[in-house]
Amino acid sequence: MDKKSLAILSEGLQSEYRARAIYRAALDRFGEVVPFVHLAETCERQIDALRQLHQRNRIEPPEDRWMGQIELPQTLEQARLDAIAAESETADACERLLDEVDDPVARMMLSQLEEASRYQRLPLLGQSRERRDA
Repeated sequence: MDKKSLAILSEGLQSEYRARAIYRAALDRFGEVVPFVHLAETCERQIDALRQLHQRNRIEPPEDRWMGQIELPQTLEQARLDAIAAESETADACERLLDEVDDPVARMMLSQLEEASRYQRLPLLGQSRERRDA
């Protein structure tokens, strides 16, 4: 894989690190609450896949610059809004970055990240609001 593709995937990895930090902050504040516990698990899987891809290409994965940088949310609603913002930014960034990548593996990873954010995580975050409002 070329350096440009790996650099772009590193951006995706940082987005996943950020989302994980947001989910962990919610879990630290409120305990094992749905959907944050499930979302943190999906982030871990994406992070593992991206880190392995870096390692297979003999590139050290970037460090997590988000660990310990997210303030604990005061309410579950604030945690949900923070997560929605992060997932929306990830989905939009992946969509934009797809136009800059030719490598098929990198394109596949970016597509998976976009789909996970847009079609799995964002709907879960919306449903969590609906359940609390019911």
